[in-house]
Amino acid sequence: TRQQLTDFVDQQSGFVYRLQLDKNGRWQFRYISPAVQLLLGIPAETIEEDANRLFQAILPDDATLVQAAILASQQNLSPFKAELRLVDAAGQVHTVLAHAIPLRQADDSTLWLGTARKLTEENLHQSEHRFRKLFHALPLPIYAWQRVENDFILLDYNETADRYTDQAIRDVVGQKAKEFHQNQPLILADLERCYQEKRTVERKMAYEFRSGRVQLLNIKYSYVSDDLVIVMTEDLTEREQAMEQYR
Repeated sequence: TRQQLTDFVDQQSGFVYRLQLDKNGRWQFRYISPAVQLLLGIPAETIEEDANRLFQAILPDDATLVQAAILASQQNLSPFKAELRLVDAAGQVHTVLAHAIPLRQADDSTLWLGTARKLTEENLHQSEHRFRKLFHALPLPIYAWQRVENDFILLDYNETADRYTDQAIRDVVGQKAKEFHQNQPLILADLERCYQEKRTVERKMAYEFRSGRVQLLNIKYSYVSDDLVIVMTEDLTEREQAMEQYR
């Protein structure tokens, strides 16, 4: 039963949760066990009312990887697994291992049924290595944009993005979005909208690379924290061309 699972995870210095992402990109913890307060000092009811209270407890260096793993899980309906660091109300850092199974709901929302368990000190070195490996192994290009004043700068990217851009992305790290995307006002507008509304924004559009190559992309912007937005892209070009042949 859910209560038995909750009791077991609580004994392991962790908590049980049900996290929902609706079709409008809004997050909500439908349930989180009371033991989360023992770990983070935040009442479960507070997190259920505002999912950002827990998301904001994730260290920024880990938030990019967590969000990327969640979005990959949502897109592929594959199990979510991540090792991340959470900062409690007193400023102490805890490393936890989170697992969840995604379920697509009738209203097109996604519901994750999961657990989070605190790791021991001897696990931490291995955890960091596996977490970084997961980020770079994700099959879609992922870019992390950090909010700086009234703009964003490219903070990080994964290995798939490096291959997809033929390594051109390496020269963009540290560059401002308003400079790099000066000819793509929709991208700038979606980045800003995602940041201001603190929710996921998605758009299908033709994108012209600096090499002149034009691809049809589905671009998903996800708010992670007060200074971080991650962008995941899916190339739809071949799929659309195949569908066009059958029309």
